[in-house]
Amino acid sequence: MTAVVKLRYAINFALASEAVGYDPLNLLRKVNIDERLLENPEHLISEHQLWTLAGEAATATGKFDIGFDAGSVSSVQDHGALESLFNQKTLYERMVTFCELAKLEYSRADFFVRPAWNGLLFGRKSIVGNREQVRQVELYVLQLMLQTIKSALGESWSPKTLNLQSDHHPDLEMLANSPDCKIRFGRPETKILIEFNEIAFDSVTVSNTFVHSDSQPTTHAVGALIQTYLFDPRLSLAFVARLFGVSERQLQRDLQIEGESFSNIVSRERIRTSTEWLRTSNMSVYEISKNLGYSNQAHFARAFSRATGMTPSKFRKSCLDL
Repeated sequence: MTAVVKLRYAINFALASEAVGYDPLNLLRKVNIDERLLENPEHLISEHQLWTLAGEAATATGKFDIGFDAGSVSSVQDHGALESLFNQKTLYERMVTFCELAKLEYSRADFFVRPAWNGLLFGRKSIVGNREQVRQVELYVLQLMLQTIKSALGESWSPKTLNLQSDHHPDLEMLANSPDCKIRFGRPETKILIEFNEIAFDSVTVSNTFVHSDSQPTTHAVGALIQTYLFDPRLSLAFVARLFGVSERQLQRDLQIEGESFSNIVSRERIRTSTEWLRTSNMSVYEISKNLGYSNQAHFARAFSRATGMTPSKFRKSCLDL
């Protein structure tokens, strides 16, 4: 499936693996993440890359709960967009904000807050993957959700009811850190129950909270991944399809449904990057065209003119005149 997620999550899996003696760079290279990409954790990678890495990390380290360790490498406020959820005062507001902001970290983030007869359910919809991938991704997600709740209720808080998608494992029962917590395994969704007497609402109306879906998920996901690998000589339809874990034909078909093509998205991302460089860098037009993979400067100039209505030189001059 064509979804994208911030690179920071892969980095945290690698760092958690390093903590138990496994080479983090070796783990990252297995999913086509090299040192250059690590300079910016805001880069986007495919869901398939992260899911594969999560499973590889568990296998390589022999740790059944490496996902939980990865989720604690950095605090929830160090997870990019999630930092601003701490601007909210009440737990309910923080959970709702988490659901909204998570979409900025992962394009198919399906978190929710739902009312229950005795409290609120803070959860995530089903994770799709093999058994090991589901467990490790769920444990990472669970760590972030628990940190969010404890930020309002205190570090000593523990859930009384916890539903996990993961299959039963004796050691997973330790995650709740409380003998009073009832953990249900093999459930369709991850859910944490927070009882009403633990929640301050401040006159907030309780309702089901979801993030609106993206009308062009494949187009946006492909564009984000192309931006991450824009300077990689391997960039092609075949390479991007492999990163998403789908066939070239499937990726083409999904883009066509949204009225797009791979070549159009590559061209658009190249032009977007070139306009930024023309505005902010001292690179020559020739250098920009070469760095973006155009066959020659004239080819770049024609593509730029079609997209913007002016030559690269005129565009740069117009920016200087502002």
